Amino acid sequence: MRLKYECMSLTSCVLLPTSHFPRIIPEHAEMIRDIEEFLSYPWGRVAFEMLVTGITKKYKILLSQSSVALPGFVDAIQLVFMAAVPQIKEVVPQVEPTSSTD
Repeated sequence: MRLKYECMSLTSCVLLPTSHFPRIIPEHAEMIRDIEEFLSYPWGRVAFEMLVTGITKKYKILLSQSSVALPGFVDAIQLVFMAAVPQIKEVVPQVEPTSSTD
């Protein structure tokens, strides 16, 4: 049961967030009854489609504002940019992980 709750939380908060107050989509709650079906569902594709739809709907807004909130798994578009334009790695400084061993 914990695994099912964690899967639903992951989909509503990380992969398919729709607002600052994530909600569980009823269809996803029904899908979780069969955990194998839920895990084999193409969540990455759905999250990317949600992201692209959000970008295309807000295209004019994106051009007129310095920032905008987008629905969907925004990390996916960042990974696409990193693969398509590797020079970005040269401009964006890499942050070294720090450890506190006091």
